[in-house]
Amino acid sequence: VSQLSSELKQVVADQQRLASEEQGTNALIELAEREADIAVAASARLKGLALKDATTDAELEAVERTELQARNLLTTLLNQRRLFPIQRERLQAQHRLTELKQQQAQLNLDRTRIVAPFTGLITSVETEQGNYVQTGDVLLKLEDTSAVDVECSLRMDDLYWLWNSRSPGNASVAD
Repeated sequence: VSQLSSELKQVVADQQRLASEEQGTNALIELAEREADIAVAASARLKGLALKDATTDAELEAVERTELQARNLLTTLLNQRRLFPIQRERLQAQHRLTELKQQQAQLNLDRTRIVAPFTGLITSVETEQGNYVQTGDVLLKLEDTSAVDVECSLRMDDLYWLWNSRSPGNASVAD
């Protein structure tokens, strides 16, 4: 039960981490979109200059490379964002599964407690901790201590003396 409680806490922490990563990725996507827009504008400007022979091929290639890198980064971030719903669903399923396992473990733990229907004293233990038992195996023997029969030999005058010496605070033979 304790182990599953720890696993459940870990799943919750993973869910929180995923939410944080999603927020961070969304912020990075905004920046990458802005960077891609700037790179596309710079590339278009340089292509216009290239038509007028006002730039070199190396400068044009460098701007195109920057544009490709910006688009690549944006595509990578968008792909990463598409995975978040799948990861969230997986973590929710793991959360539900861990909760179910924890409930089953608690049920199993509750079923390991043995409660006698009477007040008693354990007179013998028939099994040891760690042993496997099956239905019907004797685990221990209890003796009911709520009432005890005591046999004794009394003469009639002793019984009469006990009967007459009863007071409200003393226990009686009939009790």
